[in-house]
Amino acid sequence: MNTIEKNEKIIWKGKPLSLIFLTPYLLLSFLLILLMIGPMLFTLILILSLEGIGISSAQLIILNIINIFSLIIEIVFILSPLIYGILKFQKTEYIITNKKIILKQWNIEDIINTIEKKEISEVLVKYNLLDKMISNCGTIIISKNNLILGKLYHIIDPEDIIKLIK
Repeated sequence: MNTIEKNEKIIWKGKPLSLIFLTPYLLLSFLLILLMIGPMLFTLILILSLEGIGISSAQLIILNIINIFSLIIEIVFILSPLIYGILKFQKTEYIITNKKIILKQWNIEDIINTIEKKEISEVLVKYNLLDKMISNCGTIIISKNNLILGKLYHIIDPEDIIKLIK
């Protein structure tokens, strides 16, 4: 689906700053690692303690196979937020033309939001702590009569981009 018309000119094309965009997904994966350490250590200690009480080697092999499968499931579970964040980042793109702003995003499905420049009444920049700590970036909020039409998340030098939107 081509959203740029023949008589339009692309003024700016960009993406969010990757480190800040992916930070929530990294933190969630880290939290899941902390939550999964307990069950992983419990199963490891259980298997090691069963070796000393006369369990047969066939039963021990079965327990090890079950432990390996549960470990694989836990790793997938831990990495899934990060994989989701990377996919979302790869599909996110912002385009400013002389007539409109195009926000391409992904949230399980492709979402394309087109905002005509003539509809825009206000453009603001919101800075969060992480934006300021890492780089000069912020989130550009585009609105019409206090109704948010779209957001460009974690954009480097947002004040310069606002000039292109207006």
